Amino acid sequence: MRVTVVGKNGFLGHALAKLPDAKNWTFLTHEEALGETDWIPKTDILINCAYHPDFMKGEYSPIKDIDFMLSGYIQNSGIHYVMISSRAVYGPAPDNLYLTEDMPPAPDTAYGQNKLRTENALAEMLAKDKLTILRCSNIFGAEYGRRTFFGMMLTSLKENCVLKFDIAPDAYRDFLSVKKWA
Repeated sequence: MRVTVVGKNGFLGHALAKLPDAKNWTFLTHEEALGETDWIPKTDILINCAYHPDFMKGEYSPIKDIDFMLSGYIQNSGIHYVMISSRAVYGPAPDNLYLTEDMPPAPDTAYGQNKLRTENALAEMLAKDKLTILRCSNIFGAEYGRRTFFGMMLTSLKENCVLKFDIAPDAYRDFLSVKKWA
C-alpha cells in the first residue's frame, strides 16, 4: 500500500513518521498537498493530520477545510481517505462517561461543530468504503510549546519549574498518548 500523510510538520504527522512501517510513506505539508497533485497517482491511502487553526474557534468555511479540499482532489480516484476527526463531535460525555460510535453527534464547541460539518461533507463526496473517520480523544505527548493542555503544562514546567493545571476541578478529560495513537 502506498500511503501519503498530509501534515508532516505537525504533532500527529511527526508521530506517524517515526513508525518503522512508515519509512516508505510520503509525507507532505498541507500546502504541498493542495499545491501539487503529483502525489495522487502514487497514493492508495491518504491520511490527513492537518487542519486550519480557525477550526478550533471560528465559523466553518470550506476554503479553510483542508479535509474538504483534499477530498475534492481524490473524489474519483479510488484512494481511501482517513480523516482525523475529534471526540468533540459527540459533545459532552454522558453521565457514565462512555462514548460509543453509535451515539448521535451533539457538538457543543465550534471545533466539534466544524469537524462534524467536515465529516458530513466527506461522507457526501466519497464512497462509504473509501472513507474512514477517526474520532480521537485528546492526544498528548512531549509537546513543549504547543497550545494544548499538556503542551501548556510542559511549557510551564520547563520555563517556570511549576506544573500548572489550568482546568476546572470537576472536568473530565479523555487522553490517548500520541505513541499509542500512531
